[in-house]
Amino acid sequence: MPTLIWIIATPSCLNEAKYHLYYNGTVIIGAFFPIFQLYPEMETDWKTSFDTENELMFQEQNYQLVLAMLFAINEINRNSHILPNISLGLEIYNLPLYERNVTYGAFDDLLTDRSQFPYLYQVAPKESSLLCGITSLMLHFNWTWVGLLITDDHRGVQFLSDLRKELDKNKVCLAFVWAVSFIGESVYYLSSDLRVYILESSANVIIIYPDMPLIISQIGNGHSKALLRRVWVMNSKRIGLKFIEYNLLDLSHGALTFSPHHGEIVGFTNFMQEATPIKYPEDTLLHVLWNWYFNCSLSHSDCKIVGNCMPNASLELLPGKMFEMVMTEESYNVYNAVYAVAHSLHEMIINQFQIQLQANKDRNTLLPWQLHPFLKNIQVKNSIGDDVVLDWKRKTDPGYDITSLWNFPTGLSLFVNVGTFSPRSPQDQQLSLSEHMIQWPIVFTE
Repeated sequence: MPTLIWIIATPSCLNEAKYHLYYNGTVIIGAFFPIFQLYPEMETDWKTSFDTENELMFQEQNYQLVLAMLFAINEINRNSHILPNISLGLEIYNLPLYERNVTYGAFDDLLTDRSQFPYLYQVAPKESSLLCGITSLMLHFNWTWVGLLITDDHRGVQFLSDLRKELDKNKVCLAFVWAVSFIGESVYYLSSDLRVYILESSANVIIIYPDMPLIISQIGNGHSKALLRRVWVMNSKRIGLKFIEYNLLDLSHGALTFSPHHGEIVGFTNFMQEATPIKYPEDTLLHVLWNWYFNCSLSHSDCKIVGNCMPNASLELLPGKMFEMVMTEESYNVYNAVYAVAHSLHEMIINQFQIQLQANKDRNTLLPWQLHPFLKNIQVKNSIGDDVVLDWKRKTDPGYDITSLWNFPTGLSLFVNVGTFSPRSPQDQQLSLSEHMIQWPIVFTE
């Protein structure tokens, strides 16, 4: 496996720095996270040179993935009931388009094909009940004429096929369907015709799938007031973090999101509050964040802060659209992935000791391929009692939290829980909404 190098455009000391976060342990868990995003003018792949000629941008909000992994590993290392004689370490690189083992992103049906991906496991829950949740929302408000934006890939095509069947059964019609080509999180091809299409459409409700954080800001570039009457129904909260210009927040009035429900991981917010360059001096990213946002002086030889910082600087002081202080859905999946690997490793070691090994065999040798049958069969509860299952056939449909994006005059935004969708409840009780909590678009008539 190649060692990837993270090259950051600014500050200048990082032009030659090799970012590689590593914490030692008996067993090292590796991870690829999209901490930096390359914004090319055309489609590329992970082998593209990360130089300053390309727009390489630090995705601050994705740094929480690193903290989630470190937090989970610290929890497990303190737990005498899991791997009591083994310490876990970590090794983190920027995300390439490379073969994966345990994924934390949204569930993808294509990746369940064992003939193509025999050693890949998905932590995220299946999204089959998402279709029912969205349809229930349409029926609740009698929205029977809606638009749909999807990605121009297999996920978008599959979602369109499944959603159309669900809507047809309930006499909800699609006013239009538009496929958007994109790379990573950056929409790189958005026809001007789409903006016109939306403006001229009589559909005031538009479903967006899958996660396309920049799509509304792309559509709203030079937006017309006519766009302000749209309701956007999405499966991601991350859209609230992506508005660079505050005036674009007006477009997101009435945005409703479906997010898989999960419990609150106790202690994680405090852990993030306490994460500083002093506590974790090895992590160059923390030093960079402190330099960018807290006016700390930075040594250009090793990219470490040397003082003159804002007193009591903390990640908590970063703008909410840059960094969230509550665990995101993606970070929760990372947290569960670490627990799945740790429990699988624990079961594998117990199994090894139960087998009569030859005297000349090194029992301490752990080979990654030996872990696969245990990963496939793992079904455990994490620290708050939520189930962690990697075998997609045994995953249950999750419940969903429904949130409304509230916007404030200062340019700040906040997601507020306004309802739930519980697929395992009786059909007439699956959708629960507090309608008075929903912030509707400025000129929208429900």
